[in-house]
Amino acid sequence: MKRGATRRRELTGLAVLAERALAEQFTAALGESRAVHLLGEVKGYPPAQTLEVRIRQMRPDVVFVDLSSDREKAVELIQSAAGFRPQVHVIALDRHNDPEAILRAVRAGATEFLYAPFDSQAQREAIERIRKMAAGERQAEPRRGKALVFSSAKPGSGASTLAWQTAFALERLTGGRGLLADLDSWNGMQAFACKLRPSLSAADALEELERMDEERWSRLVTARDRVDVLAAPELPAAPAADPARLHGLLEYAQALYEWVVVDAPGIFERTALLAATHSDRVFLITTAELPSLHLARRAASFLLGLGLGQERFQVLVNRTGRRGGIDAGDIPGILNAPVLACFPNDYASLHQALADGGALRASSPLARAVQDFAAGVAGLHPADKHNGRSKAC
Repeated sequence: MKRGATRRRELTGLAVLAERALAEQFTAALGESRAVHLLGEVKGYPPAQTLEVRIRQMRPDVVFVDLSSDREKAVELIQSAAGFRPQVHVIALDRHNDPEAILRAVRAGATEFLYAPFDSQAQREAIERIRKMAAGERQAEPRRGKALVFSSAKPGSGASTLAWQTAFALERLTGGRGLLADLDSWNGMQAFACKLRPSLSAADALEELERMDEERWSRLVTARDRVDVLAAPELPAAPAADPARLHGLLEYAQALYEWVVVDAPGIFERTALLAATHSDRVFLITTAELPSLHLARRAASFLLGLGLGQERFQVLVNRTGRRGGIDAGDIPGILNAPVLACFPNDYASLHQALADGGALRASSPLARAVQDFAAGVAGLHPADKHNGRSKAC
């Protein structure tokens, strides 16, 4: 490489390969060309929603889809992946240079078409064209805020409290515009915690998504201490189950805010899982009591099984110091997962914040723990070196 030259980022890919002989031929050819770094392979044709989850987990630049085994199913997956936002480019694969297959793939949204024996030069040329398109798309893309999801395995562990206070702390520390989104349709408490009585809710936002503009959005949210709050419905309602709408709502919010803090229902609920697959980081909250730790261990294993690595989800231990709780130092071993931060049992300060309808008073132990945690999330101090654990633990 010449001095002063900038090394280009290697593009990444996810492959949907149904036919084994074609899969072996393609992966071998890709290994020789090194045109794309393959992050993973899906065998067979998965449901479109499963592919979407894998894309959100891996965040590839390119999705390869094998047309050879079942063209109809392959075309459905191409349509789904091509409509993904942020943009993902799709490359269709087939055994032959079949004009009909090319036409079907392109109409479904494929950017490129490759066929056996997957000539190295053809691969590199296709990827170069995608690289140029992606560069233009990145320049045109607006800045995207961070989505942080707070959820627990056991109700009452304090996920809503930590989401509430973290939203305020991030706004104070960074000055960035923040949204506190309450997606717990049955047990939402953020409007109560912030002493708000909004007339509209997240359910209304989901219904109006196709018509959303700044004027509609301003009616949906209510400001509290320079943080906008998107409340849960006042009366319990069935949770939103449409992945496209929920992801669309979060993407819209991320275009407006630097921080989108999501108070999600229990981690095993559909809404929480959909929000988790879209998020930049997921925080799984537990207390130091055995029932909560038992469920948190199951949840941590579940998230890992979904492909959410520990770089994207971390455990937070709430209300440490209560009588009858497990020693904080033993908790990572019980969970089989590192603990990012611990928060003290500080009911007096929390009750005062509820009375005020806003942020904890800065001098309280809980406020200091939240402030330190939020600073780490915002990258305002070096990552902790103690095996992923906060010093508070």
